[in-house]
Amino acid sequence: RLWHLQGNLFEEVQSASLAASAACRLHQSAPDNAFEPILARAEGQPAAEGLVLINYAVELEHAGQLTQVTDLLSRAAEHMTQSGNLNGVAIAANNLGLRHHLDGNLVQAKHWYRESIDLTIRTGDIRLLGLALSNLSELEADLAGLEDALMLLTESGQSATVELIQRNLKANLIAMRVS
Repeated sequence: RLWHLQGNLFEEVQSASLAASAACRLHQSAPDNAFEPILARAEGQPAAEGLVLINYAVELEHAGQLTQVTDLLSRAAEHMTQSGNLNGVAIAANNLGLRHHLDGNLVQAKHWYRESIDLTIRTGDIRLLGLALSNLSELEADLAGLEDALMLLTESGQSATVELIQRNLKANLIAMRVS
């Protein structure tokens, strides 16, 4: 509410979007109910709208509601591009790569991972760069590239991200063995 009083829409929407994400994760709200009013508030402000769309897509995906995810992330990338937020575009691109990867659209996944990598090299977001590199390396079965991505993350103090990637890789291997 403080952001609202000071007239700073981006911070207001960012705060509300994070609260909506938390409500979804705690099963206190469905993603549509949590994000639609925030998205309406952000309308016409590309950076704010892009941020809300990314968080909304992530929570829909987490809830297993996949039908809108790719469209929301594409719209987020467009809004972030329009606002000049290259890091926001890179986040949307990596998430688009992941969605396509999981859907088996490997050509599209590679395209979006590479887009994210190119942008994060320019923005300097080491955590996102490591995530996108590890995602692309996993897709291409490039173990040396994966090791390099994990080393980059470890050396930059991103040990929690390394642990997340390792857990995801283990889960993927287990799922591959079961199927």
